[in-house]
Amino acid sequence: MKTIAEQIGERLKTIRQNRGLSMGRLAKLCGWSGSSRIANYEAGTRSIGAEDAITLGQVLGISPAEL
Repeated sequence: MKTIAEQIGERLKTIRQNRGLSMGRLAKLCGWSGSSRIANYEAGTRSIGAEDAITLGQVLGISPAEL
């Protein structure tokens, strides 16, 4: 059974890819210095906090709950 972080990471990856964004480009649009945060979220090795979920939602045009 997948963890919540892994499930969120899979959804984030799918949404990002559907938008045609690289991890680096998404990180830059979010105002983050590198893509490691996105990579960790997508791998499920880092949990997304509320602030980052809001930022990702704004950049991707979704509500944070969709993650």
